[in-house]
Amino acid sequence: MARALLPTVDVMSPGNITDVLDAVEELQDKVLAKKLLYKWIQSAATRPEYQQVEEMVFESRIKKLNTEVLDTLNQMRDRQHPPITVVEALNRIERNSGWGERERIALVRSTVQNYEDALRQIRNDALAHFLQEHLGWLRSGSYDENFKNGVDNFLTACRNIVTSNLNSRAPRITRGFQ
Repeated sequence: MARALLPTVDVMSPGNITDVLDAVEELQDKVLAKKLLYKWIQSAATRPEYQQVEEMVFESRIKKLNTEVLDTLNQMRDRQHPPITVVEALNRIERNSGWGERERIALVRSTVQNYEDALRQIRNDALAHFLQEHLGWLRSGSYDENFKNGVDNFLTACRNIVTSNLNSRAPRITRGFQ
């Protein structure tokens, strides 16, 4: 009966295919589960409803989705809406007086290296603004919990820069904003 579902996989939603995969895996038919999953991923790549996905993060909070289905959806989103940098995220937050999924993703997925690169590359007023905004978030504690990773990475990047080559401009500028 599960094999009869193969021809209908290309119309299944992410939740439906997850349910089918769970049932097939309970039957311990890993080969059929892989076929179903592979066919769904192939069909999702060409289905109109997945050609214009929103910027949101596909998650499994409401309904637990199969991890490969979830990864496929998020990869489609990233191809259509490439991730933004921490500098772009800050600019968009300010311009829009708030944040959306892409800004949240940029800060949640940020690394110390992303911040070090940004601090070393941006110049003049843009650098001053970047430092002031992040320090403002720290002082007021008014940043969303989703931004904690970004703020922590910002602090670590500043420390790394200040303790690196003490004769370069970056440590002097960074110390000036403390």
